[in-house]
Amino acid sequence: MAKKNITTFLAPSKGLVITGSHCYAYSGNVLVNNNFGELLNFHSGKEYLKVKVTYYYADADQGDNAIFVLALNGNDIHQMEMANALSDHTPPVLYLIIPPLTEVIITGKNATDTDTRQLGVVLTGRIYDA
Repeated sequence: MAKKNITTFLAPSKGLVITGSHCYAYSGNVLVNNNFGELLNFHSGKEYLKVKVTYYYADADQGDNAIFVLALNGNDIHQMEMANALSDHTPPVLYLIIPPLTEVIITGKNATDTDTRQLGVVLTGRIYDA
């Protein structure tokens, strides 16, 4: 009898979850202030990842801007500022290839003032043999 891979979502975390040929990472709502807070932190395996990264601002009734930074192996490769949560906008999306054996860290902060806000990121994609 063939063995089945069964993956159950338990809770948001900073890590990468692999199920079959797909992967995901859901930060959940992370409280940050004007200092960068860690939203995701994981290492890719021996395969490369083709992913979609969606940033979001969970405090829908606040007027602060947010900054997100994506780093690979300690090198900032993408930074973007999201307009305040009162703006009518579509969440920013980034499509990315993550090389094998790469440390991925995504951080975010309140860019407007020192108030604590809830930011998050959703990463979904596929895994390919290198």
